[in-house]
Amino acid sequence: MNQETTFPTQVTDLLLAIAAHIGDAGQSLTIQARYARMARYSLTYIDLDVPECCELGTWEDGPLDIKPLVTDKDGEPVGEVPVWVSSGRTTLLEQA
Repeated sequence: MNQETTFPTQVTDLLLAIAAHIGDAGQSLTIQARYARMARYSLTYIDLDVPECCELGTWEDGPLDIKPLVTDKDGEPVGEVPVWVSSGRTTLLEQA
């Protein structure tokens, strides 16, 4: 789907939780999470649009070195959510 829209609250909460776990580098992610919009999405990814006004992160291009687990109703891991960045901006959430 190619509709730009705000995140569901759960997506913002996920990004804020990740930001809290990556220390000082998380400050940029916190800001980006509050302003980012979904550019496109499917069952396995959310393509993000982070505005130019947001502070850039100092992360290397590629997935962040943290992958939150997706668990089933019994708490068993069934996947993970890599967060991809490019040129200091959060670009994609992927369900893997």
